[in-house]
Amino acid sequence: MQHAIDPKIDCVFKALLGAEGNRRLLIHFLNAALGDDLPADPGGGTISTGCFLRSVSVRL
Repeated sequence: MQHAIDPKIDCVFKALLGAEGNRRLLIHFLNAALGDDLPADPGGGTISTGCFLRSVSVRL
């Protein structure tokens, strides 16, 4: 199945993973992408929560 929206485009990526309503999708993506690189801890070495920070644009 082909989608009309390409998630590799920055604005689409931000819309999918940067929205508060998609928090679970972001956490799942980060756990899948980081996998074994996450440090082992009492929580099992996975990301389970997070918070969204307001983005700031800086002109150079």
